[in-house]
Amino acid sequence: MSSKTMDCVIVGYNEPDLQDIIANWEKAKHGSGTFFDAMDGVIKLHNKWISYADFLDAVLYAVDRKKRDINIMSLPNLGLCYLKSFLNEKKLKIEIINSYNQEKKNLESILQTGSRAVAISSTFYSEPDPIKEIVKFIRRLDSETKIIVGGPYILRICNVEDILYQNYILSYIDADIYIHDAQGELTLSRLLHELRKGEKGDIDSIPNLIYLKNKTGNILGKRGTSRFKRTPREIESNDINENIINWDLFSKKFYTPTTQIRTSIGCSFKCAFCSFHKMAEQFMLASVKSIEIEMKRLHKAGVKNIIFVDDTLNVPHSRFKKILKTMIANKFDFNWFSFFRCADADEETFELMKTSGCKSVLLGIESADPHILKNMNKKASVDKLRYGIKRLKELDIETIASFIIGFPGETEKTAESAFEFIRETKPDFYSLNLFCYFHNTPIHKKASEFGLQGAFYAWCHNTMDWRKAAELIKVGYNSITDSIILPARFNMWGIANLFGLGVPMAQIKEFMKLTHPILVKNHELSSVTSIEKTSSWESLLAAGQKIADSLN
Repeated sequence: MSSKTMDCVIVGYNEPDLQDIIANWEKAKHGSGTFFDAMDGVIKLHNKWISYADFLDAVLYAVDRKKRDINIMSLPNLGLCYLKSFLNEKKLKIEIINSYNQEKKNLESILQTGSRAVAISSTFYSEPDPIKEIVKFIRRLDSETKIIVGGPYILRICNVEDILYQNYILSYIDADIYIHDAQGELTLSRLLHELRKGEKGDIDSIPNLIYLKNKTGNILGKRGTSRFKRTPREIESNDINENIINWDLFSKKFYTPTTQIRTSIGCSFKCAFCSFHKMAEQFMLASVKSIEIEMKRLHKAGVKNIIFVDDTLNVPHSRFKKILKTMIANKFDFNWFSFFRCADADEETFELMKTSGCKSVLLGIESADPHILKNMNKKASVDKLRYGIKRLKELDIETIASFIIGFPGETEKTAESAFEFIRETKPDFYSLNLFCYFHNTPIHKKASEFGLQGAFYAWCHNTMDWRKAAELIKVGYNSITDSIILPARFNMWGIANLFGLGVPMAQIKEFMKLTHPILVKNHELSSVTSIEKTSSWESLLAAGQKIADSLN
């Protein structure tokens, strides 16, 4: 039996260095729209591309020389909190590293003390390199600890039919064990209990694993001398109501004043551009009672702001109303943020949202053309979408409208209908997203019908290619003046985080309005002037000073 007392440390997001990534994307900018799409969320400062959150940090530091970190990854990682709570109930000793970048020294300290395993969450990753970086860091500190990787990125890789491709990516990451399941927490708990037994541990009987195994037994083999073993699949269905996060396991400082909460697993819709419903494997709703219990705990601890992470919080409608009425009856007085399907809302819903404390919603409008909405399998009326934004604005609920440009069937006319919709309805924030073609989405089954070819941001179909869609996005950005571009990777979470830190919405909008023309200019893909050398810099410093005063 191992002498190490820690069963597992779970590691959260590793935010990669943008410089190398963007440099590589820029080299391929004539063959793919990846670089173009990235320009929504970066600013060039001191001739260096940085994320929008880092840019705001830099502006704040420039005005008062105080170091801050307003990155949304500083918010509690909901998946890690859930895993620690779940595994704690299974009598396992667990620690979490909420952000790899911010807590690397803490991870090093834990590994020096000793942990049998390190589990890496692959949420938010689209490439394997950030995961591999964590693996290499762990190997340098402790070559014996078992490294486990699971989560959405691994699930996507494992859903690819080509086993050779799977093996290539998994070998490149270089972990010891991979968990192949949309949930995976039960598999992880069984695995950790077996690892407690050391060489006597038998993991062959545990489903949903891909791991390195030598030819002589079921003990994990050494890397480079072993082959991958795949245990049978057994889809997990862990009851969301029985596994509410035990927030008492965490310091109140960690999850106050702003935290995230989920009330469901999966998505009930099957939008043609999205694979989430397939990845999640099932749709599961928490009861209103269990949601109330968790909210009471958070309210008692001092949480003031909640971000609902559900893709479809207001579906089913009756349940959503019950949640809102519960929040009102308990006088939680939360400020809350969520995704929202405004075409599905009635008048009572809008009023309940306002009364219960809704501050901002992200609206996946995607298109303002009925034919494109039909192609997307979006069952929404454009008139209802228009009315929904109108009512939300009347109730002073900030609106964030998201659109996809270039989906199969898109033409200049249908794209212009989206731009006109934005100009007419005037959402507070908006984004125009270049269509990204994933082969594991429903639209792939209709590829021949639409003449759809390629993958990711390099595609073409019967009515346009990615280059034409990019040109149309530039037209849209230059023609929309009354709404503010929402920076990619800052999004609703960035707004909620700033608001939770005490920054008034008016100040957030003032600063973001000043960066709007900068993000528009980024998409010209020509030489971009470093922001501190432009006429906007002094205005940004003045707006930053107001935010700094609110934060102090």
